[in-house]
Amino acid sequence: MVALGSQHHDYGAMDIEVRRTSKEEQARAIETCELAFGWNVRPDDMEAIQKTVEPERTFAAVEGDRFVGAGANYAFELTVPGGHIPAAGLTLVGVLPSHRRRGILSKLMREFLTDAHDRSEAVSVLWASESIIYQRYGYGLAARHMSIQAERAHMRFLDDSRSGETARLLTASEAVTELDPIYEKARSTRPGMFARSETWWREHRLRDPEQDREGASPLWVVIIDIEDEPSAYALYRIKGNWEDGVPRGTVQIAEAISTSSASAKALWRYLFGVDLIETVESHFMPVDSPLPLMVSDPRRIKVRISDCLWLRVVDVPAALRGRSYAAADRIGFEIRDDIFDDNAGIWTLDTTGSAEVSHDGTADLSMDVRDLGAAYLGGTTMTSLVEAGRATENTTGAATRFDAMFRSAQAPWCPEIF
Repeated sequence: MVALGSQHHDYGAMDIEVRRTSKEEQARAIETCELAFGWNVRPDDMEAIQKTVEPERTFAAVEGDRFVGAGANYAFELTVPGGHIPAAGLTLVGVLPSHRRRGILSKLMREFLTDAHDRSEAVSVLWASESIIYQRYGYGLAARHMSIQAERAHMRFLDDSRSGETARLLTASEAVTELDPIYEKARSTRPGMFARSETWWREHRLRDPEQDREGASPLWVVIIDIEDEPSAYALYRIKGNWEDGVPRGTVQIAEAISTSSASAKALWRYLFGVDLIETVESHFMPVDSPLPLMVSDPRRIKVRISDCLWLRVVDVPAALRGRSYAAADRIGFEIRDDIFDDNAGIWTLDTTGSAEVSHDGTADLSMDVRDLGAAYLGGTTMTSLVEAGRATENTTGAATRFDAMFRSAQAPWCPEIF
């Protein structure tokens, strides 16, 4: 997650240096970010973060001998239509309240993006704590997520047939080796998801300190087997509540992953069947989840759509060659990029054979690099960007042709904040 406040202070023109931290300095950088967020870093938090964030990918803004801003890049393997590409996952970015509005974030962002470019990571991705900030650094809204609040008593399936399904309950510590194969099968076709190491599972996704539960139960894991094949899972907590002797508890779903429509229905059947529950909540679901179409009374599911993954194209030709395309066509588009001069200019994408990219041609479309980032995974259409006045269609019908090429069979989605 990435943060920056909006207060204005004028402290003069003291020099700020942005540099890579040493292993010994990394904890100071993390503490600086946590202070910018207004959080308190507990020793166990620090240990977990340092196991997933590489010191050589951590940067600090330094004034004299003080750290006044910081951030880091994860090394991700990101799913894109038709495959996977190396990506930088930007995280832990913050500037101290005492040093905002002095250009420190801009210096940090250039360092993060340059580091990603030097490592041949074609794109940078992030979850933004404030959506207003990162478009000015070339990030576009590439994926959205759906949150639901469902009335358990009214959840019935239109087709309630079953598929040889069974459910198994595990604790988080027992689940790592069984979850990853299910996750990998799902993420292999879902743009916006990224590979998870065993360390990531243990120290990030399944980490469950009591102080973070806010009164709910420990994290539970249910695995759904279809014909004895592990096919879906959910991570969830139960928050109990009783009013006048009536149970009004909530199932809080942290993650629900399925590999087929049958396993998705079986998973939700289990979650809607937990006893002593009034409400089922899930805050990180793909926008094309089949759930609202599965139930007989979809009005009983309150839905909210919000942004999740923001994407910045760091290397235009590498990013374009790194994914596949849904239509054969040839289209030229002009890119504006204030940070990477090599990205600017007219690019021609030819998918009539194997995808070819050349830095020449005629611009059928004109856009900022952030708009290419928004459209890159297929989650934001070029047609909508043109209608919003963000991109310009120079050739009639070019936006529709672009959308046909960049279309993804599944909506892009990232299931967790990083």
